[in-house]
Amino acid sequence: MKFLITEEEKQEIINNNKLDKSRILVHLRRHYPIYKLEDEEMAKLTGGNRIFVDDRTIPIRENKKRLVNKIYNEIVDDFREYGDVLIRQAIKEYLDEAKNV
Repeated sequence: MKFLITEEEKQEIINNNKLDKSRILVHLRRHYPIYKLEDEEMAKLTGGNRIFVDDRTIPIRENKKRLVNKIYNEIVDDFREYGDVLIRQAIKEYLDEAKNV
């Protein structure tokens, strides 16, 4: 059995997810700042950009899965209505953006 939806319904679902994800991203930008090291050699040695999580600065190049889990566990109570998958996707998107800063 196939689940058929119209293009309008599909676009509405996508737009709702973008709106929800943008709310999560705003929260992440405010509460989990990214620190960029100015010295390029030091950045190479220490792993590049850092994020402030759990009262520590952690290199973003470090284990991404671990970082996603740490941040997820801290914000899940604030965004439970959005669902686990959407929260984790937003965190991953934020960390990917932070790598390229």
